[in-house]
Amino acid sequence: MSRHRILLALAAVAFIGAAPKDDAKDEDAIQGTWLVMSATNAGKDFEEGQGPVGDKIVFGKEGAFKILKKDGTTEEGGKYAIEPNKSPKEIDVTTPNGEMMLKGIYTLKGDDMKIAVTHDGGDRPGELKSEEGSKTLIVVLKREKA
Repeated sequence: MSRHRILLALAAVAFIGAAPKDDAKDEDAIQGTWLVMSATNAGKDFEEGQGPVGDKIVFGKEGAFKILKKDGTTEEGGKYAIEPNKSPKEIDVTTPNGEMMLKGIYTLKGDDMKIAVTHDGGDRPGELKSEEGSKTLIVVLKREKA
């Protein structure tokens, strides 16, 4: 075996060994129940127990989601679609009646997810940031263990 082939083989082994162990696709990894740990709208943080903080979002198969409110009620969520190969990763959320689509971005790392969406018909946010006066809502979620 030539020296060049040995170096290529070693490089391939090193590359494969460096690959992340959690290689689940986002389409699968997003599914489950997520607790809203914190939320910021137009640069202002919601207090604990206010707004969506404490609610749970259940992302299901085929792009459906629902919201389990902290008061024990369930709210039909609508549909979601993700584009994990874009940078930043994109998520679109459609209300149950289909009248409104929220354009957003997200990060998903293990049991932690952050979503930023623009409401009131604004453009998709370019970063996970919500400044005062903006139309951006950010939610920080933690996967609920079964």
